[in-house]
Amino acid sequence: MQDARDLIDVARPTVPADDREALRVTQTVGRLVDRFGDMVAPEFLEARVRALYATFDRAQVREFVPILVEREVMRELAALRRRP
Repeated sequence: MQDARDLIDVARPTVPADDREALRVTQTVGRLVDRFGDMVAPEFLEARVRALYATFDRAQVREFVPILVEREVMRELAALRRRP
């Protein structure tokens, strides 16, 4: 009979957590560059995404971090557009 821990280990993704996180950062930056790259330098977008990701370093649940980061960057860009 299988132990519940064996089932959990089998269900885990084979990609290390750090690699998954790096991929999520890259994907988030890519979406923002596709959408706002004509307005803002891609380097700025990447810097903001990385800075915002860092604010979630201690978050235990990571699944929603990409969308939270993306929404915050979009809010910041909207605020910049409204400035005179």
